[in-house]
Amino acid sequence: MILVVDDEPAICDMVVHVLEGQGYNVMTASDGTEALAIFIKHQKQIRMVLTDIIMPQMDGLRLARTLKRAKPDLAIIASTGHDLEKEKSELDKIGIEVILDKPYTSESLQVAVHEVLNGNVYAH
Repeated sequence: MILVVDDEPAICDMVVHVLEGQGYNVMTASDGTEALAIFIKHQKQIRMVLTDIIMPQMDGLRLARTLKRAKPDLAIIASTGHDLEKEKSELDKIGIEVILDKPYTSESLQVAVHEVLNGNVYAH
């Protein structure tokens, strides 16, 4: 189970289409607050979270910190359309190894998900 968190519906739709086509079960949330509620309900099933960093309500950094406290082995991929130079050290501290720059392709999404779920190092 992969939880996709993004405030852009078109991105959520594309990610769901690609990942379900690869055989993954996918849930979506439009912001960090909604994602946290879903995670609390389904944390045993959720193996990975793909989250946008810049979102209303609760941003992706705060969401990732909260999720990692609850489930330290949770795999998280960050995505953004902005320069994250200031946030990179925080992402490293949280344990986020992969950053997908928007717009990303379905191929780069598939590779990132596969690498992260299989525990391979994936450079960002």
